[in-house]
Amino acid sequence: MKRSCWALIAILVAPLLMGAAPSRLSHQVRYVQRSLDQVMQAKPNAEVAFPSAFRGAVSNLPEPGIPMEPGIEPVISLIVVHSDGAAGLRASGLSLSTVTERTAIVRVPHSRLGELETIPGVFRAELSLPTKLLLETSISETGASQVHGADAPPYPKGSRTGLGVVVGLVDSGIDLSHADFENDSDNTTRITHLWDQNDPGGLTGPPPEYPCNSGRSYCGAEWNKASIDAGQARQTDTVGHGTHVASCAVGDGSATGNGRPAYQYVGVAPEADIMMVNTFFTNDAIIEGVEYMFDRAGKKAAVVNLSLGSQFGPHDGTSALDLALTDLSGPGRIIVAASGNEGDLAIHAEAVIPAGETRTFPLVIGSHTAQVGANNDFTWCEAWFDGNVSFSAESPNGQGLGPLGPGQDGQQNTSQGSIIIDNTITNTVTGDREACIIFTDAIQNQVPVAGTWNIMATNNSASPVEVDIWMGLSTLRTGSGGLADVQFSGETVSFSEMISSPASAEKVIAVGAYVTKRNWTASDNNTYGYSDSSIQPGVLAPFSSQGPLRNDVMKPEIVAPGIGISAALSDDIPGGVPANVRMRDGVHVLNQGTSQAAPHVAGTVALILQDNPNYDYDAIVNVFSNTARSDVNTGTVPNNAFGYGKLDVFAAVGHAVPVKLLNLFAKWESDRAVIGWELSETESGTVFRVERASEERGSFSAVSDPLVGGSHFRWTDPAPKPAEPWYRVRVSQRDGTTGFFGPVRLDGVANLVRLWQNAPNPFQAQTVVAFEMDQPGRAVVEILDIQGRLIKTLLDQDVSAGRTEISWDGVSDFGQPSAAGVYFYRLITQGTIQVKRLILAE
Repeated sequence: MKRSCWALIAILVAPLLMGAAPSRLSHQVRYVQRSLDQVMQAKPNAEVAFPSAFRGAVSNLPEPGIPMEPGIEPVISLIVVHSDGAAGLRASGLSLSTVTERTAIVRVPHSRLGELETIPGVFRAELSLPTKLLLETSISETGASQVHGADAPPYPKGSRTGLGVVVGLVDSGIDLSHADFENDSDNTTRITHLWDQNDPGGLTGPPPEYPCNSGRSYCGAEWNKASIDAGQARQTDTVGHGTHVASCAVGDGSATGNGRPAYQYVGVAPEADIMMVNTFFTNDAIIEGVEYMFDRAGKKAAVVNLSLGSQFGPHDGTSALDLALTDLSGPGRIIVAASGNEGDLAIHAEAVIPAGETRTFPLVIGSHTAQVGANNDFTWCEAWFDGNVSFSAESPNGQGLGPLGPGQDGQQNTSQGSIIIDNTITNTVTGDREACIIFTDAIQNQVPVAGTWNIMATNNSASPVEVDIWMGLSTLRTGSGGLADVQFSGETVSFSEMISSPASAEKVIAVGAYVTKRNWTASDNNTYGYSDSSIQPGVLAPFSSQGPLRNDVMKPEIVAPGIGISAALSDDIPGGVPANVRMRDGVHVLNQGTSQAAPHVAGTVALILQDNPNYDYDAIVNVFSNTARSDVNTGTVPNNAFGYGKLDVFAAVGHAVPVKLLNLFAKWESDRAVIGWELSETESGTVFRVERASEERGSFSAVSDPLVGGSHFRWTDPAPKPAEPWYRVRVSQRDGTTGFFGPVRLDGVANLVRLWQNAPNPFQAQTVVAFEMDQPGRAVVEILDIQGRLIKTLLDQDVSAGRTEISWDGVSDFGQPSAAGVYFYRLITQGTIQVKRLILAE
């Protein structure tokens, strides 16, 4: 049997020259580069193949022994970490998309990969890696129905249902015909935008920002609400995952059948706008999908749910995918992700290795069936560490490779499969080192055999070094098509530090899962339950991935229901689903996973954004930290299993900071831009910082030094920018909680606004609130209780210049009379926020 070009060399060891700079190409990029070389140089009928798991990152993939047409070559999709605003990448002429503060998606022709080592500003290039859905094979528990104000529509005025907020999902698609995603009044869709990245094109093109001619492995088709209502969209959800997840977040529960009552399975935000990206499931597709939905949301607040992930990367929030999503997050732009379903899988091993010693990490590969071709059956392990570490590996019968020290890589073909070790030094964001160890079928039909494969790490440093190894990907499959069992064994196994990416991102809310249901009645009227005795109401789901991150940052932030979750069933699934998981109405189905927990939180974020459209990640997490529930199962929180605790929608949506802001303004005084605010009180240790942005929901950056003081503040911007007219004040309290005042806009011509004291005050039956504006504009008048909770929206519309009067009869938005006591009324205009106190007498 002939060997592949790369496999002709039994052992290849390439030492890094002393003083040479670390490579900017990650190990996966180098692996793909060499695999492409191997395929393109192969002779006809050679037994070589490109690794199937990475096909999604390459367009124009060649066939072995078949010359490519002139001018055509493979194009590789990369996520590049840059340090110069991507100026060097732009100057290079390479195809760029979704450029963030620190990252850019770059499509690089195979012949130009080496240029990334010298292009100015390029720090690290990572392959657009595959991700997977986090499905492991509620509403009353979280208190969402209390926030809705009713169990079914019509919901009372002032209820929190996600109205006016966008909930986006990057997933397997959505059943466009399911009634849970339609407006009950006219049966039109609630889906405002849909991008099917897997559509071959034809009827409509892709979003214009993401054309098909730029080296993408996908492009797809875009549909809006009008085209969906016209029946033009041909997108389907044949997996059913996206439909189920969307239903948890935004389903209105109206779909039913078989004589069952409707509204039994209502999502958390049943009146939110819906967007869906039927994704290609690679990192670049996910990043572009998030950017697409944030862009289409326009001025509306938006939250995007990612019930997907992978175990690739450093597990510390610094992978290129994590950095990109953190950059896309901001005020009114929230990202929620499932923490992962590997909590009960031994795919992570770690050891603190003393100086000069070696530790063995046994990896047990279960029985499996070879797939056709070479490079299709492999297990990919990634090691992360900070120090001088050499790696060796050996097959079950003791054939091995190594030790290979820093700067070395090699391959050993054995009778039991091939071993590849890459311990070359690459740029990493933190300065830590990475190595990859691969067990593969570099030679056709010589797949890694079942048994114990050993990875050995030797610490060559003068002090102890912690080595973490994750089994990031395995393509080994059983005869039935399922994934083979591949797990570490022995004393090095660790079930911590298992948060998947992108849930590991700094500004992405990671969500774990806990149990709310053990038994259910299915469509055949039989009662079923989980056979695993550890699945008991209230406990952490056994599969829920736990933190912390590798750098000891706490994750997940929160947990939500994730076992026994009934939600919308996609009618697009070929052959349907078994009767024992189909609900009695025939249109909902039971599933489990952190995939189901995450949309509970995403829907809750939508409810919070309905009242607070400018909240960012920190503000949302601050709400959860103050409202999540703890009990005997969570133990003391926060911790790395439950985060801050169990989701409490009612408490989270009702949570508010007591009213302290009396006045906030941004105005010109002569040629000076002045930002000022007045407080009723200031807690000791509170620090304020003025931030500025180009848009009301844009990315705010600090422009002032930390400010402390009493109750009156005035700060002058020494260098105001006309392109950045929006200001807000970040409030950091001594206990670590963060909040915001604003934003307000600095206009060229100041609009003088006067808020008058209500009359009568105190009042019993009715009082009048009045204000004056020198110019016409938008005005919002709200009644708040002393804890800052919204009681009544009196006005939210454009008003004419002059005096405006609104009356309040003491009744809340829910139609309930308010209790006697002290309240506040708040006027919000484009350039100012003003607050005054009123008293409702008995």
